[in-house]
Amino acid sequence: EGRDTLVTMTYLAISYFDDGRKGEALKLLEEFSFYAAGMKDLQFLEEAIDDLAKSLHGAGRHDEPIELRKERLTIQRKVLGPEHPDTLNAMNHLANSYFSAGRQNEASKIYEELIQLQPKNPAILNEVAWPLVSAPDQEGNYPRAGEAVEWARQACELAPNNGSFMNTLGTALYRVEQWQEATDALWGSTNNGFDVPGN
Repeated sequence: EGRDTLVTMTYLAISYFDDGRKGEALKLLEEFSFYAAGMKDLQFLEEAIDDLAKSLHGAGRHDEPIELRKERLTIQRKVLGPEHPDTLNAMNHLANSYFSAGRQNEASKIYEELIQLQPKNPAILNEVAWPLVSAPDQEGNYPRAGEAVEWARQACELAPNNGSFMNTLGTALYRVEQWQEATDALWGSTNNGFDVPGN
């Protein structure tokens, strides 16, 4: 019964967003968040907010996903604490939403906070590095690719056989025109099981 209520609230929030009733949608999602937290069903909360945020991003609406993910992060911090893996994941999603909206400075602050919280976590290092080399800024450049190289390199040192991390490193090296190292890393990523699209 509880999940049915949450599903209904999610669909109603989507309808409010579609009708341009942003204030009502966000108020409903705040109620949704506390209801889900009270049920201790945070996994469903994460899934619902992420699905809604992705839908809004796909429709070219970048401000609402930021509000949604800020709400999710507030709940995660209160319920789980600031260094819980799900809280860190929520921070990363919020940073990515800022990045997608062209708000790189706000994204960067969160990325840097993530690395301060978990400097030896290869998954965090990789998650922070990847958006900096996979999506250009509004001028078509990758101004923080050099930092991404360092973070991706650290991730690969901590988890040397991870094909996904090697792919991030290869992409970052490519962005800073270190061609041979980029090629080596990208070959390494395929040799370690990273599935290149189209292969």
